Amino acid sequence: MKKFFKLTSFAVLMMMAGIVNSASIDVAATSTNNAASVNWSPSSVVKVSNLYDSNTTSFTDVYQIDNQGDSAIIMGISGNAQDIEFITDFSAKLYSSTILSASNLLYDFALSTQDGSYTFNNSNFDMVANGSAYLVFSGIFSKASYDATITARDAVETPIPAAVWLFGSALMGLVGASRRKSSAVAA
Repeated sequence: MKKFFKLTSFAVLMMMAGIVNSASIDVAATSTNNAASVNWSPSSVVKVSNLYDSNTTSFTDVYQIDNQGDSAIIMGISGNAQDIEFITDFSAKLYSSTILSASNLLYDFALSTQDGSYTFNNSNFDMVANGSAYLVFSGIFSKASYDATITARDAVETPIPAAVWLFGSALMGLVGASRRKSSAVAA
């Protein structure tokens, strides 16, 4: 009986250890005209950036985002393009495939002008387990840069602590019932 109690206590502790956010994404620059920077990958928060500091450059930079988990996640993307006076054109889009066509377009970020830069933000992209998406920045820059932060969180947030306590109380009830049964048999 003591062994059973120890095993159930261990199981409850192991379930409580699973409370942390398990969402993780891996981001890689797959196609850039310049030395793009990708920080903290794989992680639940990844930063990407690129600086075009020469003459006027037309570019299309593609970042592959992979869901590293076995469950769906919600992804958020926000960022900006600095030095608006040196930007002739800029767009940020999210695609479902490396084929950058309208049929594969998931989201076209709306750009707003703020403090001399273009800003964009969205935090509600669903990504299936082991899925991929492609973040594409394109434009014409001369001495300008962009950066973006990509975040991931679990799509389904289950109240694990409540489940643990319910499971633990059910196990205690089973232990009590088995004790009663074994003491009744002994009497």
